[in-house]
Amino acid sequence: MQIQLEIPPNLPDSVQQSSAAFAHDAKLAMAAKLYEIGRLSSGTAAAFVSMVRVKHETLARHFTVSLPSACRS
Repeated sequence: MQIQLEIPPNLPDSVQQSSAAFAHDAKLAMAAKLYEIGRLSSGTAAAFVSMVRVKHETLARHFTVSLPSACRS
């Protein structure tokens, strides 16, 4: 499945990113948010962005996404 979003052409430049890097970060942010709200498990979210689970959880913290209470140590 593909999702298409209309992004203003200058948006990646305004955050000093290439279009590819911006698209990658958007996908990471979506996976992190879906994980935060309980729609994806950490393993599924990690697979969605082609990462190992531990790295995804580290990135979730980078995006200031709250970990589900069951995952907090």
